[in-house]
Amino acid sequence: MLLNLSRCYERKPAIYRLLVLILVIGWVGCSPNSASKNPSDANAEKIDENSGAASGLDSKTGDGDASVPSDGGTSASPIPAGSSASPSTPPSATTSADSVALKGLLEQCIATYQTLKSYEDEGVLQLSIPYPDKPLVQTRPLAVAFERPRKLALWTPQLRSSWKPQTFESIAGDAEFKPFENQRVVRPLPDRITWSWLLDDHLGVLLHRRVWGIPITIELLLAGTPLQDWLDQGEFRKLEDDTFDSVLCTRVEVLLEKSPFVLWIDAKRNLILRVEMPIESVFPLPQPLPESVDRSKCQFSIDLVNARINHAIDWSGWTLPESDSDLLVRRFVDPPLRNIPKELGTKPKPVLLRGPANQDVLDTTARGKRVTVLHWIDDSETSRAFVDDVYRFQKSLQERGLSAFCEVCLVSDKSADRMAVTMKSWNCDLPVAIESNGELGGQCGVTNYLTSVILGPDGSIQSIDPVTDFAMLLSKVQAVQEGEDIAKRFLKVAVDDEARYASRLHRNVLDKEQIAKMKPEHQEIAPFPLSFHRIALDWRTELEHSTVSAAGEWFPNQSISSYLRAESLFEKKDNAFRLATLLDDQGKIWSVDQAGKKTMISSVAIAQATDAKRIHVLPDPWTHHYVAIIPEGLPRFWYCVSPVSSTPSWTPTDAAQIPLEAGESAIGAAWACKEGVPILCIITDRQRFLQLNPATTKLDISRSTSNSPTSSIVGVVPKIDAKGVFASWKTTWSDRTVQDIPTLAQTSESSVGAIAGVETDELAFMPEVGNWVWGQGASESYLVGLEKMPSGETGAVLMNRQYQPLFRQVLSVRPEQCKLLAATQTSQSKFYWLATAPNRVLHLQSVDAIPDQMSFGKRVYGATLLADGEKLRMVVVLEDEVSCWTLEEIDAKP
Repeated sequence: MLLNLSRCYERKPAIYRLLVLILVIGWVGCSPNSASKNPSDANAEKIDENSGAASGLDSKTGDGDASVPSDGGTSASPIPAGSSASPSTPPSATTSADSVALKGLLEQCIATYQTLKSYEDEGVLQLSIPYPDKPLVQTRPLAVAFERPRKLALWTPQLRSSWKPQTFESIAGDAEFKPFENQRVVRPLPDRITWSWLLDDHLGVLLHRRVWGIPITIELLLAGTPLQDWLDQGEFRKLEDDTFDSVLCTRVEVLLEKSPFVLWIDAKRNLILRVEMPIESVFPLPQPLPESVDRSKCQFSIDLVNARINHAIDWSGWTLPESDSDLLVRRFVDPPLRNIPKELGTKPKPVLLRGPANQDVLDTTARGKRVTVLHWIDDSETSRAFVDDVYRFQKSLQERGLSAFCEVCLVSDKSADRMAVTMKSWNCDLPVAIESNGELGGQCGVTNYLTSVILGPDGSIQSIDPVTDFAMLLSKVQAVQEGEDIAKRFLKVAVDDEARYASRLHRNVLDKEQIAKMKPEHQEIAPFPLSFHRIALDWRTELEHSTVSAAGEWFPNQSISSYLRAESLFEKKDNAFRLATLLDDQGKIWSVDQAGKKTMISSVAIAQATDAKRIHVLPDPWTHHYVAIIPEGLPRFWYCVSPVSSTPSWTPTDAAQIPLEAGESAIGAAWACKEGVPILCIITDRQRFLQLNPATTKLDISRSTSNSPTSSIVGVVPKIDAKGVFASWKTTWSDRTVQDIPTLAQTSESSVGAIAGVETDELAFMPEVGNWVWGQGASESYLVGLEKMPSGETGAVLMNRQYQPLFRQVLSVRPEQCKLLAATQTSQSKFYWLATAPNRVLHLQSVDAIPDQMSFGKRVYGATLLADGEKLRMVVVLEDEVSCWTLEEIDAKP
């Protein structure tokens, strides 16, 4: 059962976001007694006494909160069975002045909710339809508890959420239906829960879904302008007063797009105790409403039972159940659709079916090399309409010249005599095969009428469609006729979707320990391809020793002129244009050029790096003549010279080692550039900022200072012009401040173009440690950096030249596995950037194309992205190989 709200949802989201609150799966086929117990039930799990759950109110009630005298609550009553009044009760004569007064009453209610210190109810969602044969009565929980500024609990039909002293946690589903399997969302608890945090954060997607919904009281309590659509566009009329939950209520009808909603208002406390909604909001109904059913007797309502305000909430009744098998994640991850029939791709055993006149109609062993499309029907009027569609489908086959390669046949389990009469009455001359015991349908996975099945030329089941889309069916037939095994493709998609699901789980789990709670098939990320790009292998180079660390070569717009644009590299006949650099477990440093040729360029004493937390390889992107090796957690780093295309011959030498202070470690590094000379910038955990000129070996050391004693440098970033070319360099800090680097000021700054816009000394987001990438888009230049998100996740943030965020993409919970690798612009001016998160998943992002992901099923040590006309080239370094791939956008196939 779904909710019929598509017409109004986009134009008036507030109304339906608030009022449409059921998960339909829970409604159908349940008895009236199947509703869950109230949150205050004595059997609910208790919060630990030492958990810090307060029984009283906070001393501060949040921004803009006002103190309101406590009225307490009404006495609890059983779930109401309705009332003597109904939505169709004739309204009292309502004048214009009365309408203004009723609107004013709603405004008073809104003002009250905005200033409450606490609120709690035992709300339920009621659906009652008096079907003549079997009346339907359903009840589902829809309860809320809230205490300013940050204590909140929700209980909706399939979602439960509650606060803890440090976290806000959510689970979905129940014992019968778990849409997210064993996932449990754990988020940092903000200092103040707001409407935007709730909807923009991890629950927003769920609470916006029309089949999930959010309690109306949440918007009333948290939103800045709640129910604004009601106030702006509603027509208000007064109905007769009536009693609900032992309270005499003022009943107000609000007409929205000719749909009546009735509010039951406790005028003494200015609380909404009930919202009645038109039964038309529920679609489709479990069964059509007969004409004899009195619609005024139908009930679809939100009943906010036992509403209490400004009181001390007993939070022990709102504790979420916990299990050792709970998979702790930062946000819910949708499992893939697992509806691929097991029969797909198999070959049915030979079957001979006869028609109504006992003639041979379908012999599965004598079909030749033709495609066969089977349609299962009965003798109902629904099947008759379906057969009309089959005729149109057959005509489309003829128009496309496919009829010579494809036969169409109807199949029915009704008796031969019965179907003979039916076919004659329908004036249908399509062949009909009669199966008495499901001898073919059983092998094809057919469970209902109006199912369509495609048998390929080899007799294998290529497609099973319980709900037939004839346009899609036509495309499938053409693909099969052209020789494609679409069953194999569908099965491959299912396998790939499971791998994508596993990758999303790995990105969202709180820590490594959670991996053991995943299903065995999800504990490792299996290979899966890009979804929206065709990928073809150009070359692959195997490595003799295992990779320890690597990086792809990045080509920002200001690389030396001999490199030109990146696509020129693939047109050159000579090699030695380095595209990847790697460090192996023997301490040897290798470069790989655009033809896949590897060259040893230097070496380090690997024993002096084995205790590092992580090792970073940083090629110089400006002259491509230097490489830095940065071991995290150790008091040293290395750099070496690398050959460029003009180097006639090369003799590898040991990399130069630069010692740090005892116990000191680099926490970040980046290559800046001054007057065409690359400068290696090192950030240490002792607040030292090092600048190394590898050409002169000069090392400048300074102490980083900030207005905040706890702030530290997290990155070195450029200020770029409209062409994506840097003009100056800045440091970003953990407190979001941005500072110039005077020693890297460009004396010929005007030569790279003027920097437009207002200078900023503070970012609009919290930066994470890591390098940025940048470049030129179709209409402006962009930068991409890593963001430490309030959710506890690390994301990529796309910015304009003034560092103003334009787009955010969540990458992973674990920041150490999030890396921005490269950025480039195609000849069509499409701006792309490449990232990893976690280290087995590559993210291809763009402001001009759909984000894409893929995995080789192995750890990616380094990668880069280069433009090649309209296409992209991607170079990837794995543990045992380096490979180059061509990427091209594709259209989705049917």
